[in-house]
Amino acid sequence: YELMASMAAQTEYPAPRLPRLAGDPVAAAAGTRQALGLAPDQPIGPLIRTLEHHGVWVLALPVSLPRRDACSAWAGGDGATPVIVVTATVAGDRRRFSVAHELGHLVLHHTPEGAPHALERQADAFAEAFLLPEAAMREALVPPITLTTLADLKARWGVSLQALIRRALTLEIISPSQYRSLSAQLGGRGWRTQEPIAVPVERPRALRQLAELLYGRPIRYAQ
Repeated sequence: YELMASMAAQTEYPAPRLPRLAGDPVAAAAGTRQALGLAPDQPIGPLIRTLEHHGVWVLALPVSLPRRDACSAWAGGDGATPVIVVTATVAGDRRRFSVAHELGHLVLHHTPEGAPHALERQADAFAEAFLLPEAAMREALVPPITLTTLADLKARWGVSLQALIRRALTLEIISPSQYRSLSAQLGGRGWRTQEPIAVPVERPRALRQLAELLYGRPIRYAQ
């Protein structure tokens, strides 16, 4: 973070353009899509790149941490810099949801209020609505919902089968019993830990781009 801050101060790094929308996570997700110039009902392309273009600092740790895929904070002396930190992963869909979850914290919880588990549920609700907007999902998630139909949607929307199943439940497209059945099918096939249809792992780029801008390409590390 300190290295990023030092280099950003020497360049015209974009100022953060992330809204602060405390309250309803679903409304905040729609407002964030609008603020980032994203269509309200289409899949989001490279999520990390989009956030970096809008002044969000995304930093990567080259290690895996138990039960910790990402974290976030409004950083800097004035608390005005939105920062998301991701840990190492081999699952692109998991990283996208984790980044969207942390984006939810940044948008909703600039000044966190409430129990931690409630804040986590709000960030999850934000991530679902941000990545899988309701209008689009009601058109795409047409019963009968099967793992085969969900696999096609996974490739298009870049989220896990588990996330699609949860979204179908949230929107009451499937019943709780259908949700349990689909979840059991995932477990029976061993897909809870490793799903089929790989989603490419997005990686932050801004830190390296700043270094290349200031120290050449290839980077002259001695400087």
